[in-house]
Amino acid sequence: MQEEEEGWFDPHLKSKNMTTTGIGGVKISNIRILAPSGRQVNTLIVGKSYTLEYCVDCSITASKVGVGMMIKNKTGIQLGGTGSYLHEEYLKTVEPKDKIKVSIEFSNILHPGIYFITTSIGGRVNGKEELFCNLLDAVSFQVISPDKIKHTGIVDFNILPKLKLFN
Repeated sequence: MQEEEEGWFDPHLKSKNMTTTGIGGVKISNIRILAPSGRQVNTLIVGKSYTLEYCVDCSITASKVGVGMMIKNKTGIQLGGTGSYLHEEYLKTVEPKDKIKVSIEFSNILHPGIYFITTSIGGRVNGKEELFCNLLDAVSFQVISPDKIKHTGIVDFNILPKLKLFN
């Protein structure tokens, strides 16, 4: 069954503490996590890959526009993320009324629990680097494991211990 393999969407699992920061000039919307099949999910399976997707409506003229994401746990510890700049991926220019579709692929190596994703977009305006919009805790998701967890901590590094007697 596809749901058991990829995860599913729980309509009751929503971020209750989303906060917006930045100078404005853009609006981030339709933030969602997609399974490989394209279905929206917020219950993720350990070890599977997913895509964070969102749309951006621009009302600003800017250059070198890039996006980012950060995954945090319930206590606010930043576990990992990226910015498109780190991958030399950005838009040379955007103009008012431009629309951007953002897709960020990630592997779920987190242990079961509740997590939050922060999304952001920034760039240069009048030669100055600016953060246009940062949505803290924009999306919440939970991670489950169909198998017994054999690791400790927050992240599954797929550590496999081996013991061998020797004299």
